Amino acid sequence: ALGLDNNSIGDAGASRLAKALQHCAQFKVLNLSKNSIGDAGASRLAEALQHCTQFQALGLDNNSIGDAGASRLA
Repeated sequence: ALGLDNNSIGDAGASRLAKALQHCAQFKVLNLSKNSIGDAGASRLAEALQHCTQFQALGLDNNSIGDAGASRLA
């Protein structure tokens, strides 16, 4: 598990994190609550997490993700 909640990561930080997550076969839980992540960051995370075969939970509450970002994550 990785808890990065309440760190002002934003879309740029989420994009960088997504790039690193593409190599995380054993990663299971990520909390990114309260980080000002929007649709762009959510989309990048969605792409990256497709490569995490053991992934189980993603916390994204209290961000700025709209319908487009939510659709990508779904």
